[in-house]
This record gives sequence, C-alpha cells and structure tokens, in this order.
Amino acid sequence: MKDVRSDKSDINWLLLDYTSDRSDKLQVTQTGTGGLAELREVLDDTKASYAYARVTYSNDKESTREKFILVVIILLPCPIYSPP
Repeated sequence: MKDVRSDKSDINWLLLDYTSDRSDKLQVTQTGTGGLAELREVLDDTKASYAYARVTYSNDKESTREKFILVVIILLPCPIYSPP
C-alpha cells in the first residue's frame, strides 16, 4: 500500500484477493502502473476482490489532484454472491 500512496513510485493500484474460497484473509495478488484501465483488465469474475488505487485528475491545465480510492469488486457470476 505504501507504493500506491508514494509520489516516488509508479505503482498506482493494487488488487487484494482472499487467500482461498473459504478464507477471511486477504493478500496482494497484483499491482500495476497503468491506472484504472489496467486494473479493469485483470479483474477475475470468479473472485470477490478489493482494489486500492491512486487517481490523478485535473479541472484545468494548472491544477492536478491525487485521490485514493478503495473499490469493492463483486462481478457476476461470483460464487460468493447470491442475488436476492
């Protein structure tokens, strides 16, 4: 997580997955430098995952901001999700 938050690191996202289907422990399974587009490409619809990312945006040419987001990812047909 330090790399995602660091201005000195190019890593801008990480993906956390459960260690097994019946576990409550998370582990970092992937990291990347390609932003949300790259993160979207590595998602696995058979897993419930969490992502932490640094997002840079600007309102104009002179100002940029960095924000940090936590995303809960449950894609269908994920086996742990039972729709109502």
